[in-house]
Amino acid sequence: MLSEDIPELNFDEEYETPDFDVCVICNDDGECLDNKNHPNYKFDPWDDLTYLLCWGYIRRRDANKKELETINKEGANLKIRDVIDYKVNNDKTLFHYINGDKSIAELVAYLTKHKIQACPVVKNNSVDGIFDDIDGEIGWEEISRNIANILNDSIRDHMKVPNHSLFDSESLLKRNQVIGKKRIFYIKNKNKKYYATLTPEDLLSYYSEIIKPFSYLREIEMILKAILIKCDVELPEKPTIYDYNKAFLNKDFFSKLPYNQPRKQLAKKLGETNEIRNAFFHHRVKEIDTVLLKDTWKELKAILNEVYKK
Repeated sequence: MLSEDIPELNFDEEYETPDFDVCVICNDDGECLDNKNHPNYKFDPWDDLTYLLCWGYIRRRDANKKELETINKEGANLKIRDVIDYKVNNDKTLFHYINGDKSIAELVAYLTKHKIQACPVVKNNSVDGIFDDIDGEIGWEEISRNIANILNDSIRDHMKVPNHSLFDSESLLKRNQVIGKKRIFYIKNKNKKYYATLTPEDLLSYYSEIIKPFSYLREIEMILKAILIKCDVELPEKPTIYDYNKAFLNKDFFSKLPYNQPRKQLAKKLGETNEIRNAFFHHRVKEIDTVLLKDTWKELKAILNEVYKK
């Protein structure tokens, strides 16, 4: 299957699902090297870059039906629990709290150590870190004016009434602004048990993480475009990422680039990047290989720098 025979694709549009499991690009003519369901399948992604050109089939094949059913049932909105999961997966403290019997001096040490503005107050310690109730809330605002004179006081004597609780099933977008304006929230699960806290800093960290793949994907696309324009490569009037990849990986063009590694090596990375791109923009993945994206970006950036030196 030659690259010249591949029809032009728009990666931003959805393809109709065929009645049978075939590659939406090559129609599974018996030669599709990426169709693992084909009885004659043989992994060989370097035969005219079919790994890159048939990634549209791959992403449809790998669509998780169970996840799609969950989206249809619960909605595709981000939930507060998504931020909580992010904290857990990145070894961040899940639940900031302090016992009301401790002193203000101990509170100061706790707030300073964890770099937070406030925390909920609990009556008793919990073995599993889950609480039925929150007794109060306290932070720098409550103690800063007279801190030198109250260091030995009990936290319970200075805490305020707790009124910043949210369920983890609530829409993150709907609660975005209020989370950003308050210093801390105490998060409840479906059983109305408190098990986590959420701060504006947590939200910022989470959004910074989820936007990282988009930043790399956008940069990769713009670098490809810049290289092709600098080298006077003719492109369609409204080029897509497919057009950039196809022109960039053209054997004759690629051989003239300042790149001393095998063409298939970068082709593989671009193919995998395209899979990630489509899955990312169609919300079909929860974990994205940002290491791959960063490596691909670095290689293309190095080529771009060399091209512009000429």
